[in-house]
Amino acid sequence: MRLSSRNILPLGLLLLVLSGPLWLPAAARFFSPQLGSENPGREGGRSFLLENLTIYQHEGDRLAMRASLSQAAAGNGREIIRFTDLAADLLSEAGGGKTALISSHGSYDQKARVLSLDGDVRVETGSFTGTTSQLDYFPDKRLVRSSATVHLAGKGISVTGAGFQRDMESGAMQLGSPGGRVICDIR
Repeated sequence: MRLSSRNILPLGLLLLVLSGPLWLPAAARFFSPQLGSENPGREGGRSFLLENLTIYQHEGDRLAMRASLSQAAAGNGREIIRFTDLAADLLSEAGGGKTALISSHGSYDQKARVLSLDGDVRVETGSFTGTTSQLDYFPDKRLVRSSATVHLAGKGISVTGAGFQRDMESGAMQLGSPGGRVICDIR
């Protein structure tokens, strides 16, 4: 049989098909992404690191939250995602208002569905700016809550108390816990 340009292509395809069991498993492993495969020595191999990202949460047709992060990371199949430099806008239907959450670091527990902010946390509403060391956001309940000391400041008023809660749907805000101490400075 003489090899010509007409029969090289069919012979090449036949050779490729017949040798498939040798190269197909390696090709399948190569083309299927493995989270954490850059660290093969790690247990679980399910880690990731994302940089400069924006996350959107929708409720039906309505945008409920927009969050910008410098980094988000998780590892070893854990349910908790850690992040740095969060700036989030929580949008409410009540009066079309928004509450901004700003934090240098925190975490999101995927199982419990809680966004926890730690360190220097700022809360900005239409008329108040608040600072605290710890704050939790419950997206399913649309509730912002802190058990730490919170300092709220607005035009002509400054209030400090232990505990804070804001319902994003109704716009209701509560500072202090029942029976707790609240300090108010009105100018």
